[in-house]
Amino acid sequence: MSFFPTRNYILQYKQGYKAAFDFVKQNTKESSSLSTRLTSKKFIGMVNSDGFSVISSVKGIGAFSVLRGELKETDGSLKIEINKPYKILIYIIIVLFAGAVLFQAMKDLSWKSLGLAVPVLMFYFFGKFVLNRAFKQSAKIGLEQMQYAFITTPVN
Repeated sequence: MSFFPTRNYILQYKQGYKAAFDFVKQNTKESSSLSTRLTSKKFIGMVNSDGFSVISSVKGIGAFSVLRGELKETDGSLKIEINKPYKILIYIIIVLFAGAVLFQAMKDLSWKSLGLAVPVLMFYFFGKFVLNRAFKQSAKIGLEQMQYAFITTPVN
């Protein structure tokens, strides 16, 4: 089980491949970096004839997840995952927390250090809960913006 959630979808075109591609192309501010900027467009990212890699332009939560899609003539696929800078930031927080706990456990080699197990597990489960909530909210925003051109079907 991965710490970072992902979601996969099958994309069906509402009005055909060309209309869906044009929708994504016209509503995307071209950028090689997937970071939020002030724009009137729905998405920020890269679009080519094979697919797209975009984030939502909504301030705050929009850049948290990346929508990566492959477009084919008959249908497409969409993968939603957490943006790489956020993954790195979360890894750094986890490593710092784990380092502090290990330091405390090594400094105090006794049964008292086992008392750290409960706070560590609480931190892990709370972090996982917050991460999943933020991911669900960000993915929901991205999918709602895609609904004008695509019908999305979840893949398990």
